[in-house]
Amino acid sequence: MSLEIFLTTVYLMTNMGAKYYRSLSPLVNWLDTKRPINWRDLFGTDGPLCVEIGFGQGHYIVNRAKGEPETLFLGIENSWIPLKMCLRKIGELGLKNLRLVLCDARDALLRLFEERSIDEIICLFPCPWPKERHKKRRLFSSAFMRLMNSRLKDTGQATVVTDHLQFKEWVKENAKEGGFLVDERMVPPFFNTKYEKKWFATGQSQFYHLHLKKVMHQELPVLEDVELQILRTNQLNLEALEPFVHNSEITVKGEEIVYDEAKGLLMVRCLVVEDGFLQHLWIEVRKRGDEWKIYPSKGSMFLPTRGVQLAMDLIFQRLTSS
Repeated sequence: MSLEIFLTTVYLMTNMGAKYYRSLSPLVNWLDTKRPINWRDLFGTDGPLCVEIGFGQGHYIVNRAKGEPETLFLGIENSWIPLKMCLRKIGELGLKNLRLVLCDARDALLRLFEERSIDEIICLFPCPWPKERHKKRRLFSSAFMRLMNSRLKDTGQATVVTDHLQFKEWVKENAKEGGFLVDERMVPPFFNTKYEKKWFATGQSQFYHLHLKKVMHQELPVLEDVELQILRTNQLNLEALEPFVHNSEITVKGEEIVYDEAKGLLMVRCLVVEDGFLQHLWIEVRKRGDEWKIYPSKGSMFLPTRGVQLAMDLIFQRLTSS
């Protein structure tokens, strides 16, 4: 092998390696796991449970997990790219006490955790969404604070760090409504995150550190799955089904329709939005003997919610209309 080929091979291996995770085993397949999750069973050991919301590139949670092997760490992110980067770090260090979840934080806390099951929650430099029209996108609303409170143990605590003064004041007010006692202080760069480094580079040397101590429990049960009802009919009016939009408390869009007459199979791709939770899935209408059955496709990853049942009901109504 020539020196040029050898160096090219090393370069490709090095740079490709930086792009890919080593293993998916730390990633929790929560859609296919009994909920709420018994985290100590999942980790295979006992210990305090610490959850970081929006772990970004994973610097902080990885360092914590490395330094505290007796603590169980769970990172929640809603984007694949940072999750992939964190998986890479976990693989390099061989960490056994850190797991990751790809999910919106609100949905994760609603569905995956029992009440009084988390010891500590951390969120470092969340997006403040400073514009008034974007206010609804902010994390740590009063409703989210009550949810977070319900999932923390009675001795639990939460930490929020931000560079943004107005957002800090908003979080403090909501925390008090959510059953927390707030301790505020200024801290220098400490957490080694991407955004901390970014703001420090622009001249900000102190950040707002909010320590939230739970003082009054907020009751909020786990959001459970709905038992879906498979729909059946002997006759279909195929001409009545076309893309549709249903807007109410729950939004359902029938966005694409595929029909295979030879297989006796109709597929409808649906978008379902309920309580801010969004799902894409396919609904099957399949002929079995003399009847048609309507149910979610087994090839779709979805949660059985009221919105999914509504999507099935709407398709049934349209297909059986005269």
